[in-house]
Amino acid sequence: TGLPRMTSDTLHTLVVERRIRASQARVWHAWTDPETLRRWSCPAGMSIPEGRSEFRLHGAWEVTMVRTDTGEKHIAFGRYLEIDPPRRFVQSHQWRMPDGSSSPETTVAVDVIDEGATTLVRITQGPFSNVFSRDGHGEGWGSALDNLTTLLEADE
Repeated sequence: TGLPRMTSDTLHTLVVERRIRASQARVWHAWTDPETLRRWSCPAGMSIPEGRSEFRLHGAWEVTMVRTDTGEKHIAFGRYLEIDPPRRFVQSHQWRMPDGSSSPETTVAVDVIDEGATTLVRITQGPFSNVFSRDGHGEGWGSALDNLTTLLEADE
């Protein structure tokens, strides 16, 4: 619990970790159940009114995040590249730009590590083209993990 640990082994890779007082099964469910995912997986000040997920190898996912103060939309999308329940999944990640183009693709690996009384969530994302993008994603993941921690620890 507490603040996520954020490190960078290179300028182009982000690692964010958080220990959550919840079982591995509950944490895995929160990441893989579309309705639960919509409840927590965006930064503070945003909501997810739309999303879809085909949680299977090579299945597609897409989420629309909306800033609650301005209504500005941010659309992220990708495919599932690896799935190893209940320990790990890997997905591609891109942003759809307002002009219809897409951001450079990154890969997001989510490790859900059973530690007994807690579960360690480790998010590894990259490669990023610059530190500003990397750090912005780090802030977003940290805020989303705050939401996940609140959701799961409130139910324990």
